[in-house]
Amino acid sequence: MAPTTAQHTGAVQRLVITVVVVAVLLLTLLWVFQRRLIYLPSTTPVPSADAVIPGAQDVVLHTSDGVELGAWFIPAKQPDRGFTVLVASGNAGDRAARAPLARALAKEGMSVLLFDYRGYMAATRAVPPRMGSP
Repeated sequence: MAPTTAQHTGAVQRLVITVVVVAVLLLTLLWVFQRRLIYLPSTTPVPSADAVIPGAQDVVLHTSDGVELGAWFIPAKQPDRGFTVLVASGNAGDRAARAPLARALAKEGMSVLLFDYRGYMAATRAVPPRMGSP
């Protein structure tokens, strides 16, 4: 016996309701856990600069509001082009993950200052600030 129009309409309504409920649940979970999905700092200590890139130096950057940011300075290889490239480590890890880029830039004659954001690794604040906050 073929399903009636009322039975077919009821099945479609149940399917639509199920899809909407699942979508709302997933969006709610994404909203609740958004900070954990955005900020992904590495959990291991950052090794010394020289241990990762021979000749690199550990540096501490002091901000005007008293925050200390961990950084590495990688001097240019010869020929030195006379400028420095600033490389931010990003929010998925730490400066060690950007070491291959720093090595390549130094090899091309550019010094590199590779630093971590506030709240990451060697920075003195434990939580990255929200956008627009000091």
